[in-house]
Order: sequence, then C-alpha cells, then structure tokens
Amino acid sequence: MSLEAIQALLLSLVPCFFWLWYIQGLGRYRREPAWMLGLALLAGAGSAYGVLLTCDFLEELAPGFLTVPHEPLRLMFYFVVAVGLMEEGWKMLCCWLAVYFLPSFDEPVDGLLYAGCVALGFATAENVKYILEAGGPAVLVGRAILSTFGHVLMSGVWGYALGMQKCRPSRAPLWLLALFAAALGHGLFDWFLTMDWPLAAVAVLAALWWLFSLRIQETARLSPYRVHRVHRVRECPRCGILHRAAASYCTGCGQRNESASAVCANCLTPAGGEERCARCGCLFVKTASTAG
Repeated sequence: MSLEAIQALLLSLVPCFFWLWYIQGLGRYRREPAWMLGLALLAGAGSAYGVLLTCDFLEELAPGFLTVPHEPLRLMFYFVVAVGLMEEGWKMLCCWLAVYFLPSFDEPVDGLLYAGCVALGFATAENVKYILEAGGPAVLVGRAILSTFGHVLMSGVWGYALGMQKCRPSRAPLWLLALFAAALGHGLFDWFLTMDWPLAAVAVLAALWWLFSLRIQETARLSPYRVHRVHRVRECPRCGILHRAAASYCTGCGQRNESASAVCANCLTPAGGEERCARCGCLFVKTASTAG
C-alpha cells in the first residue's frame, strides 16, 4: 500500500469513528461486542469491493451498460437502479452474511446498528477512493457529513427490516421491500446532487433521519433487554380503583389510603419493600409519599 493510500485511509477513518460512536449507542440496553462491530465494518468495506467487481463484470458483459445518461428521467433511473440498488444490495448481502446469524444479533435495534456499521465500512472505502482520485482530503469536507452519514441513514431502511425479520419472523419479505425503498432514497439523493439541487438532496437526508429516529424509538420499546419500571399500587376498598401506593388518598373517591396492601402494577403480585417484583421481575419506581 502506498503512502498516499495510507494517508487517505487514516483521514477516512476520522468520520467513520465519529459516526461509529453515535451508532454504537443505539443499543441503549445492551452493548454489542466490539469484535462484531469491527466485523460489520470490514463487511461494509468488502461490499464496496463487491460493487466494483459487479461494475467490471457488467462492463465486460455489456459495454456501455453503466454509462451515465444525460436525460433527467433516465439519469434518475440510473441512480436508483445502477447505483442505489447495487450499493444497498451489496451492503445488505454482506451484513446478512457477516453478522445476521450470530447470537448477538438478537433484538430489533441490532438491524439498525449493524446496518449502520456496514454502511460506515462502505463509506470509508468509498472515501479513500475519492481522496485518491481528487488528490487531496478536501473532498471529505462535504462527504464526512452528507455522504458518510447518508449511507448510514439509507442502510437503516433495510437494516430495520432485517432486525424485525430476525426477531419477529413473518412470511412477508419485509427486507425486499425495504431494499427497494433504500435504493430509491439513495438514488434520489445522488440524482438531486447531480442535478445541482443540493437543498432537495438535504431534504431527502432529513426525511431519512426522521424515519431513522422513529425506528430507533420503536426498536428500543421492543428490546427484550429493556428494564421495565412500574409503580406499587393499591386497590381502594371503597371503589375498587387501583392507585399508586404512595398516594395518601384514592384518586377516584377520595378514601384515605390505609388498609389495602401494595401490589405490582404489572402483575398484581403483593409488593413489599423489595426493589423488584418477585413474579414478573419489573423494577419498582421509587417515589416519595404524596398527598394524592
């Protein structure tokens, strides 16, 4: 490896590790093994090599097939299919082969997390190529924010589907629909940049980031490692309403809270002074006594 290539790699790793720090925090209830994150990054770099091999094969099979057209509509089709579908397809394939079947891939958010790592590996390899072709690191100024994290957001579309498919199997090929959706977002982003409509390209990334944020919240709620906290409650002997055990009076009828024993709000098992329910394992919320 030449000195220029080493320098390009080191520079490209800066945005990679920055966004990796963000991505690894997605598994808020359980940290993923560092070696699996590294494996996903390497798989992403391998997917970039797979794209290059596919392009060479298609050029030999049908010379001129990958020639960039000039008409706007044909150019959009080119970016969605020849660029978006090919790149997202290779990234998803490498993610599936590298980490999908490993034991630690066991909750829905893992699809977003490992798809993001694969995307960072792909973007890093792509950034190295662009630095070497441009003859300097100035090209990273825009790519570090837009393209590098853009790859994460695009791959998050099919990554979410992989995570849901792994943890909640269904007959519907969610990953296939998500792959085409990711290719569409990818292609539109590239097309808007080529058409010199940067605000439209940023709008695509903003929409993908909004969707990505929603998926993070959804997968966090579905995590089997999520710690559920519930209140101790009491049944009012007068009206039968359940209210917080720390309340001095019933919130339904105003009866003073004196006789009923506290139970777990999740499973109604008697709850004493323990921190966790003996039956369902939920943690009890620590609250001070209130006036109702």
